[in-house]
Amino acid sequence: MRRVAHLRTKPPTRPAPQRRPTDRPLPRPHRPDRPPHGRPSAGPRAPPHPDATSPQQRPTPTAGLQAPPARHPRSRGAPHGAALRIPPQRPRSGSPPPRHDLPHSRRGTPGGAHPTARLPGPRLSALAPHNTPPHTLDAAPPHPERTPAHPPLPHHGHMPEGDTVWHAAARLHAALAGRTLTHADLRVPRFATSDLTGREVLDVTSNGKHLLTRIEGGLTLHSHLRMDGTWRIFAPGAPWRGGPEHQIRAVLQNTDATAVGYRLPVLELLPTAEEHTVIGHLGPDLLSPTWPDDPDAPDSLPARAVRNLLAAPDRPLGEALLDQRNLAGIGNVYKSELCFLARVTPWLPVGELAPDVPARLVATAHRLLDFNKDHPDRRTTTVARTSPATRTVTSPELLYVYGRRSRPCLRCRTPVRKADQGDGSRDRPTYWCPKCQSGPTG
Repeated sequence: MRRVAHLRTKPPTRPAPQRRPTDRPLPRPHRPDRPPHGRPSAGPRAPPHPDATSPQQRPTPTAGLQAPPARHPRSRGAPHGAALRIPPQRPRSGSPPPRHDLPHSRRGTPGGAHPTARLPGPRLSALAPHNTPPHTLDAAPPHPERTPAHPPLPHHGHMPEGDTVWHAAARLHAALAGRTLTHADLRVPRFATSDLTGREVLDVTSNGKHLLTRIEGGLTLHSHLRMDGTWRIFAPGAPWRGGPEHQIRAVLQNTDATAVGYRLPVLELLPTAEEHTVIGHLGPDLLSPTWPDDPDAPDSLPARAVRNLLAAPDRPLGEALLDQRNLAGIGNVYKSELCFLARVTPWLPVGELAPDVPARLVATAHRLLDFNKDHPDRRTTTVARTSPATRTVTSPELLYVYGRRSRPCLRCRTPVRKADQGDGSRDRPTYWCPKCQSGPTG
């Protein structure tokens, strides 16, 4: 008998049904409890809005704008003339969105300077007088409408300038003058028992860097800010935010406002008739309301200031400008800026200046302080920077040299230098350009 070998065969399979042209694959069932790719579920998804459109029909943010003709290269396999679609770049998780308005890398700029400092030299604003070279004593300050609305420059830790003290006096006058004090507290041992309650504040004015608050009864409250002092004004019931309570030196309150003096190194109450004992040594006030329009008069305030500067010809110019006995109101900022405008270093002796420079220095100092007293940001330049990428005007440089250590000079691009001037007993930071300014250096 012939043996039949049993062959192992596959079970018969059912033929796959032929899909008709009208058949479509069924959509994947919605499983809100099973997130895709194993990620934790954030809860059931909300049903689509009836008015929602498909991704292909969803309008783009630039819908309705006329786009320029595409110039992208064609993708492989795309028909002729079809542009390659480049999807927008999405920021990675945890990183800030891309900023297209930021400048390029600061690498290679001296001292970490802003890259716009590598642009060509600054141009003189059209607001300056005609036929006037830029960056000189005769350059007029910018128009108020051209000044950007920057926050005020804090003077905490720096000697305030005359325009800062004038602005503080104006704010105190608006809050206190013509009103009766409902509460007054002088927290200094010498005047702790003085009671000013019930007296009317007559006037608040400044003289150089001194504040004079004149009170009914022939009294004057004299204060000086120096390095850290400040006056703050608060509405009734508002919290006092000027420092710890132990730093408060004076409180003057009425029904509408409260003036609080913090860290005042000088605070004294004296008769108004004796104000000359605290301000009589000062030179002409650059912001005096009696500053004349004609500086050539021999007994005018500008002429007196010039004579005071020239009284010590061997004295360095920077120290002579800071001496309040010569002229009142100049601090470290205006000292550096005025010397730059005069094209000389702050260590040049006053007697070596050209004959017309002292008078021009005094006139320019008055013009700069008078302009900046009504503006929150102190400015001495007429320079406006333009970004080459966006062709838009950016924030202008406010000062020529002060605070610009190791940054390029706005005129010649040489790095600005800094040194201390004086005997070291006071903080006298001095900035100058070694190329634009001639004379000895510290």
